[in-house]
Amino acid sequence: MKIFDQEVPYDFNLFLISDDHEGNLLRHADGWDFMTDQVRSKYDNIAPWHNFVVHHGDINEGIQVDDKRYDGLTTNGCIYSQMQQAKRNLDPIRKNLVAVLDGNHSWKMWKFFGPGKPGMTETVCTDIGVRYGHPACVINYTCGGNTLFKHYAIHIASNQAPSSSVDDPKRKKTNIEGGLKRRLSPKFGDTLLMSCGHWHKMIYYSPESAFYVATDSGRMKSGYTNKPATVGKYIQPDHRHYVCCGSFLKTYGDGVAGYAEKAGYDPVELGYYIVRVRGGEIAGIDRQVLD
Repeated sequence: MKIFDQEVPYDFNLFLISDDHEGNLLRHADGWDFMTDQVRSKYDNIAPWHNFVVHHGDINEGIQVDDKRYDGLTTNGCIYSQMQQAKRNLDPIRKNLVAVLDGNHSWKMWKFFGPGKPGMTETVCTDIGVRYGHPACVINYTCGGNTLFKHYAIHIASNQAPSSSVDDPKRKKTNIEGGLKRRLSPKFGDTLLMSCGHWHKMIYYSPESAFYVATDSGRMKSGYTNKPATVGKYIQPDHRHYVCCGSFLKTYGDGVAGYAEKAGYDPVELGYYIVRVRGGEIAGIDRQVLD
């Protein structure tokens, strides 16, 4: 795990992206270009040099001919070409990148690099001069040496994604959001923002205020837990932001069938999230769905 500081202004945007899967024919290349243009442009009146990006892993497909998912059509078997293209993909936003995490698709390639040697993701990061975030990292966003908030980011390589079997769409959405919170909240106790890649789902669980009654100078007084602490030794789980970052990999393709379709996976929204930080605090998180 990596733990590092990232100097930021009080007002900035943080793009949470994941699962690029360079080397797959079903990669949403136009969607990736849309994202890079957005990062390099003014967003919500914030200058592009104050747009930061955390990539949550799987920058490459990395599926080889000995993998059961390989089909020779939607998967490109050349590791080297995938890595070179990944560098070209990331280069336009290189100065905006806070870190690039590793992913399970890259881990499968260890046999080509050797135990203890830099893998696909770390090699790409080193070559273009950006931070390699390991499979998980904690980022302290600081301004003038003071921590604004902490961020736990992970490529959570588990196939047990938050899900729900209920039919009602509102209940289903709530159950899935709660499932994301349950999966991430135990990982770290002092991070206000917790985000993950791998599941190719767009999920956001926002902090929820609760009504309470207490006493003040011998009298009853009511209030709401709607002003969470942003820093401290422990942030209450209900006060944190939880994000599953989405992906750039299509489930279906015109005239071709990838491994996601063959496995019977449900279609998912493609996209990412944008954290708006204003005055040093998280003011909101925008959902960017790609066509």
